[in-house]
Amino acid sequence: MYTCRARGGMSVSTCEVLLCNWRSGAQRYTVDVFWILGIQLPRGHAMLRIMQYRTLGSTGVQCSILGLGGESALYQRSDVAVRIIVRALELGVNYFDTAPLYQDSELNYGAVTPYARDRMFLATKIEARDRDGAWRQFENSLQRLRTGYVDLLQIHHLDDHAEVDAVLRPDGAVAMAEEARAQGLVRFVGISGHSDPEVLLQALQEYRFDTILLAMNPADVHRLSFQERLLPYADRSGVGVVAMKVFARGEVFPALTSAEQALGYVWSLPVDLAIVGIENVSQLERNVQLASVFRPLLPAQMMALEVAVASEEERINYYRRGSRGDEIRQLLGGRGARNSGGSVY
Repeated sequence: MYTCRARGGMSVSTCEVLLCNWRSGAQRYTVDVFWILGIQLPRGHAMLRIMQYRTLGSTGVQCSILGLGGESALYQRSDVAVRIIVRALELGVNYFDTAPLYQDSELNYGAVTPYARDRMFLATKIEARDRDGAWRQFENSLQRLRTGYVDLLQIHHLDDHAEVDAVLRPDGAVAMAEEARAQGLVRFVGISGHSDPEVLLQALQEYRFDTILLAMNPADVHRLSFQERLLPYADRSGVGVVAMKVFARGEVFPALTSAEQALGYVWSLPVDLAIVGIENVSQLERNVQLASVFRPLLPAQMMALEVAVASEEERINYYRRGSRGDEIRQLLGGRGARNSGGSVY
């Protein structure tokens, strides 16, 4: 287990009090969103929420330790999905994850970005490994998101060393990302991966990516652990670390007994934030509440959670290379199960 605490040696991340007066001119775009959604707020309504923030690697950007994942309820175009995004903004969440692979996710964000873009750290992804294919995909994402730029463009699910070699070629996806950055269409460039820490480590060693999105929960230590070499390297190198698969689509339960345990474990590692997909506003509010009161776990507490999931680790680590889930995906010839929607958490 990698026992380094939250970055900077702080036991408690920076806290910010967010006071939102929905009648003020400074928040007019938020009033517009609520008007579109048919939500009426009382005159003079104000809301006080506390969210913890950490600096995203070396970017200098302060991100909420809880980010909104782009799957689950956001997978299908709906008013419910848009309400979730608006509620996340209201509660101080400022990191928003999406990808072209997530069906209607980008379209749901596109319903909100015209009114709140300056309050959103917007992160999308590209699957294409070649420059031209990546450009086509990214230009479509900008249209769907209804924005002129994204804060973070990630090369999605790097699963093997050949893919790293492909994206780093002169005509690869990284070349496209750098061109987009030079044109002001992208602020930061990152990678994501679920299956093999050595693949992602190769990518970080061969190119200066700004961020890495990686799978992390207490079962990590039992199979191809990302905590062994990858996470310490990213931390030392100033790479922003975003955790996903915190609940592993609900597979961490009932080995873990609460969302508090799963989130607390991940937030106690040297990560900058965790993205979580949710299905309804109540799940979002629960997770925000957990973020607001989070305090780092002790090493003994973290180890106890690792022990608790040990007997279920293959089921939880369904996305890791060599797992039964990975074998099934290979037989089916694709990655679909790893990125399917409908997660309970």
